[in-house]
Amino acid sequence: MEKNTRKSNLPAIAFALAALTATLPSSALAGAAQSETVPYGDLNLGSEEGVKALDRRLDRAVERVCGTPQIRSLQAQRQIEQCRAETWAAIQDDRQFAIAKATGQENVQRAERSPRGHSQVSLAE
Repeated sequence: MEKNTRKSNLPAIAFALAALTATLPSSALAGAAQSETVPYGDLNLGSEEGVKALDRRLDRAVERVCGTPQIRSLQAQRQIEQCRAETWAAIQDDRQFAIAKATGQENVQRAERSPRGHSQVSLAE
């Protein structure tokens, strides 16, 4: 007689699913509102180097509020890419206003902000 030595794979599958879920960014799973303020008062936005430094700060802030996928999940990657695109689009007016103000352009006004999505990056002098 042959004994059935196969064990149930259910505990292993449950553990794997729990581990995968834990590696997704919390904002991608919960849709939790994330926000960050990027200071720029120490930068000379009248120079190309100052604008590049501002853009690096904004890139890092967008990445932090939108998250980074820890696993190869196409859905999570798409959500994060969409969040990044929407967040970048939302901060363009503030970015342009800060640069224009620093370069002495008189007739520039800040656009009214309308909340987009769940993530937000803002600028502060």
